[in-house]
Amino acid sequence: MATKVVSGGTAGRVVVVGGGPAGMMAAIAATRAGRQAILCEGQTRLGLKLLASGGGRCNLTNTLPAEEFMARCGRHGRFMAPALAHFGAGPLREFLAELGVETHAPDARRVFPVSHQATTVHAALAGELARLGVEIRLGEPAGELLVEGKTVRGVATAGGPIPAGAVVLATGGRGYPSLGGGRTGYGLARQAGHR
Repeated sequence: MATKVVSGGTAGRVVVVGGGPAGMMAAIAATRAGRQAILCEGQTRLGLKLLASGGGRCNLTNTLPAEEFMARCGRHGRFMAPALAHFGAGPLREFLAELGVETHAPDARRVFPVSHQATTVHAALAGELARLGVEIRLGEPAGELLVEGKTVRGVATAGGPIPAGAVVLATGGRGYPSLGGGRTGYGLARQAGHR
C-alpha cells in the first residue's frame, strides 16, 4: 500500500490515470456527471494506441453477440461480461455518433468509423474533452496512489500530489510500450490492494 497521505481531498474531483480511449471516455463521463476531471497521461500526447488501432483504421468493436465475442477471447474472456453488459457495441456506437463519428461494419463483423481513420475518433474524443473543460496533464504519469487508511484519496505525479474523491485507473496493458503500454497500472492497482 502507498504511504503518502493527503488530507482535505476534493470530493468532487476525479483523477483519471491514462490518456487512451478508456481514460478519455472516463474523463468525459465523469465531467458529464458533474465531477471535475483531471486526466493524467505519461506520454506527451493522448491516445497513441488509439491512433495505431486497426492499422490506423480504428477497429472500434464488433457486431458479435457478447457471449460469442467473450468465447472467442479464450478462457478468461468472461471478465468482460460486466463491461459489455453496461457499455457494449451498441452504446459505444451511439456515444460516438453523438460526438459526430458515424460507424459502419463493412464486413458485417468489425466496426470502423466511416472515415476508416483513427484520427476521426481521436479528434472527436479530444474535442469533447476540450468542450467540457477537462484538465489534461500530458507527460505527467501517476507514480503513486495517495492512500488514507484503506481509501484512495488521489495520486502523486511528477507535478505534485493531486487530491481527489475518486481515481480511475485506465492505463491499459503492457503491449506496445512505445505507445505508452507498460506496468504502471498494475503497480498502482497493487497499491490499492488489488492482486
